[in-house]
Amino acid sequence: MNGWERKREIMRLAEENGYVKVDYLARVLHISASSIRRDLLSLEANGEIRRTYGGAEPARGGSRLIPYDLRAHQNEGRKRTVASLAASLVSDGDVVFLDGSSTAFYLVDHLSRLHGVTVVTNGLSTALALSGTQVRLLSTGGRPNPENPSALVGSHAEELIAGMHADVVFFSAQSLSNDGEITDCFEEEIALRRLMCRRAARRVFLCDGSKLGKTSSYTLGDLGEVDAVVCDLPAPDGLLEAYPSLVWLDRPLSHRGDSTNSQKQSALFGEK
Repeated sequence: MNGWERKREIMRLAEENGYVKVDYLARVLHISASSIRRDLLSLEANGEIRRTYGGAEPARGGSRLIPYDLRAHQNEGRKRTVASLAASLVSDGDVVFLDGSSTAFYLVDHLSRLHGVTVVTNGLSTALALSGTQVRLLSTGGRPNPENPSALVGSHAEELIAGMHADVVFFSAQSLSNDGEITDCFEEEIALRRLMCRRAARRVFLCDGSKLGKTSSYTLGDLGEVDAVVCDLPAPDGLLEAYPSLVWLDRPLSHRGDSTNSQKQSALFGEK
């Protein structure tokens, strides 16, 4: 297989799976990881793929359906950073809604160290990871989303959420556009996420920097419907001006300083 054929096969696998890891490509194509990385650099330079942490994805927007086990490792470092920042917004005794996203999953280690916390989630992997910890765990029940079997959806899940009230909900989605629209590729999870937001006192959108400036197939809402965004990057230019009440958390609360955004953080979350 020459270099051109190899790059074409890389593109085929990326398009087919939505996301591919370097070690997977090296194993399938019987070539060294360093050679794969050089091919990815070349493909990225041509605008055909977008390199990510440990792999690559097609550079064709954000509406693809990536399996959970791949999404969980995609941009893992960024998701861990977002989860660490988000955990600072939870206090002992809080009731927390977690959606079935891979980003919310990374909150598990942090929440399991707190006391008296109740977590309600429709994420199967999240529920499994929290079982056996000191967290009081409730699963929403429901049926697995056919497009994303790691998340439970449907009327049974919605009925449980409708009968509860949470101090805070942490949710994610695949994309945040430049004008503040939140969109996702899994249509069946939209209704439950919206209900979680309605039944929570504070609504926090988990958004690592790879989601910024993108749009996916289905609209969840916009930044006017959430209280805070937790991200590993500062807010894009003009976004906080467009949503003056929004809190954008991109650094630990102890480093807030005296900015207007910091004052909004204090008002919404208090001193942690």
